[in-house]
Amino acid sequence: MTVKYLHLTSVFSIAVVLLLLLFQEVSFAASFSLVAPEKKVRVVVAKGEPEYVVLAARDLISDVRRITGVELSLVQGKKPRKGDVLVCTRSDESRWEAYEVSVSDGVLLISGSNPRGTMFAVYDFIERYLGVDPLSFWNDAAYPSTDRLEWEDVRIVQGPPDFKFRGWFINDEDFLTGWKDSGALRCINYTFFNHVIAPEVMEHIAEAVVRCRYNLIIPSSFIWIANPAEEELVRICSRRGLFLTMHHQEPLGLSGRIFEQYWKEKGQPTPYSFVSSREKVEAMWRESVEGWKKYPDVIWTIGLRGVGDRAMWATDKSAPTSMEERGRIISEAMARQVEILDEALVPKENRLYETTLWLEGAELNVRGLLKFPEGTIIHFADNGPGWRWARDFRETPRQTDLKYGVYYHSALFYDGPHMVPLVPVDKMYGMMREAHDGGASESVFLNVGNVREICYNIAAGSRMLWDLDSFNPAAWQADWVSRHYPGHGEGLQNAYKLYFNALERHPVSDLPYFLDGYLFGICLGKLSDMARMMKEGPDLPSEPFHALLPACAPDSTRFASKSGARFPSTLDQYRRLVAQRASYEMAMTLARKEYAALPESEQPFAYASIVYPSVLMNELTSLAAELTLAEWAVAQDIARSGPSAGSSPVRIHIAEARRHLGAIMAERAVYASGKWSGWFTYNRFKFEKIDKALQDLENRRDL
Repeated sequence: MTVKYLHLTSVFSIAVVLLLLLFQEVSFAASFSLVAPEKKVRVVVAKGEPEYVVLAARDLISDVRRITGVELSLVQGKKPRKGDVLVCTRSDESRWEAYEVSVSDGVLLISGSNPRGTMFAVYDFIERYLGVDPLSFWNDAAYPSTDRLEWEDVRIVQGPPDFKFRGWFINDEDFLTGWKDSGALRCINYTFFNHVIAPEVMEHIAEAVVRCRYNLIIPSSFIWIANPAEEELVRICSRRGLFLTMHHQEPLGLSGRIFEQYWKEKGQPTPYSFVSSREKVEAMWRESVEGWKKYPDVIWTIGLRGVGDRAMWATDKSAPTSMEERGRIISEAMARQVEILDEALVPKENRLYETTLWLEGAELNVRGLLKFPEGTIIHFADNGPGWRWARDFRETPRQTDLKYGVYYHSALFYDGPHMVPLVPVDKMYGMMREAHDGGASESVFLNVGNVREICYNIAAGSRMLWDLDSFNPAAWQADWVSRHYPGHGEGLQNAYKLYFNALERHPVSDLPYFLDGYLFGICLGKLSDMARMMKEGPDLPSEPFHALLPACAPDSTRFASKSGARFPSTLDQYRRLVAQRASYEMAMTLARKEYAALPESEQPFAYASIVYPSVLMNELTSLAAELTLAEWAVAQDIARSGPSAGSSPVRIHIAEARRHLGAIMAERAVYASGKWSGWFTYNRFKFEKIDKALQDLENRRDL
């Protein structure tokens, strides 16, 4: 008995030793040398891989060259040798876009469950092991520099993403359209959108999308596929392996503005109406489908909205007046759009549709007045600046014959964020968790505006949308800061925290207000009010801000002053502006201090991601506060006895306002310099308007 026990113990001990040796062998085998002296590595792309996988392999080679100066060779369809990198797809349809990176028999194996998974495996390896920021072109992050790339262990195992489709919406792209001159005009007469984004710019956008492991894009607002210059944007994105879809006001790729411009140029002015101009609308739907169907992986947008991203009945006099009839017309339009796809012989197998419930769509859906084609992906929208889902998200019963996703504003044209990032990562994460747990994880669109300003949220989404359970907002931000500023993370970490917690909240709804777009509008409004009062007489409203501030209704689809929300008093509004200014001033002061201590290579990223945003928000909030005081002083002056030259405090506030405006203009000039020269060529937020209005006030003798 004792001998047998000892014998078994010995066998067990030997087994443990063998396992340890095996583990050591596995660990040793997992090491890999990509760049080292006397070593020549080939990147082997397996036979039959699509072009976008080959492009990812070329990006790997390009990044290695930029980091080390060494040029790896690319070969296709060859058997790998020991020491090579093999990029290949091991098909597994049950695991959407899953991938793995490991070392096997001396070969670095980069593989996915489908070709897109393989592509994402390449880019994840580049980010994790080469240290390349996937948004480096857009956020000016520094590339690493070394003469060796060697690792003791290489291992990435990534399962399917939590959100199947993860998309960028290039929307309200006023900076992008003017930055580089494409030499091409769009088929639309619409401010800020007259010029086509330059192909070289779209190449950088499409590359950044896949480097960040998103798989879907709306390449631009108001694309008309029949215009070759605009179709080129679609081709570039398709070549990168992206699913393609359209703006939510462009069913089958046709917007109301394109429709009306088209018929106007033909000498047949026609209102965009599915009711009164149905034959012409359907003809243009067919033309658009013929252009789009040439590309693989189109997700067809269906629905019906009016001209200028408004409700159909807001721009169509022939539209019905009852909500029931309106719902019936929109449902009929969606059914007809599917029939047109059938008539155009768009394959039914794997055909995908989507529609976004924005504003009136959300209301009609809550009332049960919309009928969607089977399999449609329904996108619920947030309230505008990425803070909460509209009530239809909570109140819509999920149907088994439909799928659900979300449309999320990291950026928003008129209200903001637009000029700077403002949505905190923990807020974004909370909403994505709510969407996923609420059965809306088939897809997600991030409205990313002009891309450059929203890199922070794009980067966070790159990780959280794949694996919500392993994503921790605070840990992600700490890691993000430490990776970009090795050795200087603590102070900058605090600067980012101060910045993203600086927005004041509405006292009733807890929604943020005084975002960049609102502040700009408030400043113009104050200046306009002052000019009017000097012409027409005193005006002392108890809430002079109300027409420019967001509503506090918790379930409003977006901020809108017409809901009747009011602030307690003008003094309360001013105090909140001052509080917000103080918060941004602390963030700005700390950011500038830390920026000055950074190595030169890290400064461009710090400037774009924290210094410029904190300066702009501090100065813009200060400008709004000074103009509030100036407006109040004008009203008080006129109410008392009329202004007298040289005695009014208005001039003091105007001078302070001009100082803050000057700081904004100077900072924007730096932000749009060098590589970014021309960034503000087409720019809705023209601070020159504020400057002109201030000049007009200063030139008045009665101040």
